[in-house]
Amino acid sequence: YPGSFFGEMSLLTGEKRTATVITESESVTYEIGKEIIEKLIKARPELLNEIAEVVTERQKTNLLKIEELHHQKDSLSTYMLNKIKNFLRLQ
Repeated sequence: YPGSFFGEMSLLTGEKRTATVITESESVTYEIGKEIIEKLIKARPELLNEIAEVVTERQKTNLLKIEELHHQKDSLSTYMLNKIKNFLRLQ
């Protein structure tokens, strides 16, 4: 989407990058390094609050997805365990 961005966690916290982005159509991207973001935030400190809100929402979304995957894995594990037990007549 126009105006979208990615890689902010690594840029803002120094954490290792955890995602890869592949575009679905021709795109123009710009890289903003640590030095540039520092200058921007020093010039416009209010940007930090706006960026922090976006980062927080993305983190919440990611954590919810991880929680959902764990639940699905547990459900699938239980399902497979029961299938195996039934097949081997262990119940």
